[in-house]
Amino acid sequence: MNAAVQDDYYSEFVSTLGERITVAREHAALSEAELAARLAVTTKTLGGWESDGAEPRANKLVTLAGVVGVSPTWLLTGKGAGISAPEEENFELDDAALSARLTEELRDAEDLQRRLTLRIKRIENAIAAIG
Repeated sequence: MNAAVQDDYYSEFVSTLGERITVAREHAALSEAELAARLAVTTKTLGGWESDGAEPRANKLVTLAGVVGVSPTWLLTGKGAGISAPEEENFELDDAALSARLTEELRDAEDLQRRLTLRIKRIENAIAAIG
């Protein structure tokens, strides 16, 4: 993977805060329940953060970053001390494996699109409520 792609893999334009929280939690080998307990929040609250249905307050974001071993800036923007992008795999896949891999990637992209659509709707509703 080239350096530019590596640096932008978790950027705010490619991934969401919720995705970065999830990746950091998984990288720290913590379940949702374990992380929620360490943060003194419910698993529903943590699930809301990971699905981009809500965002943690600043104090919880800082605590979360410390527990999972990344910087708060990385959680917010994908820049700074955080999780490195996955290494590019250099092996051949047969047609069945490639199809399965692409199907999984498509599902991930559709899930991201769904979460972004919800986030856009939430922002639009907030703007409409203000104006």
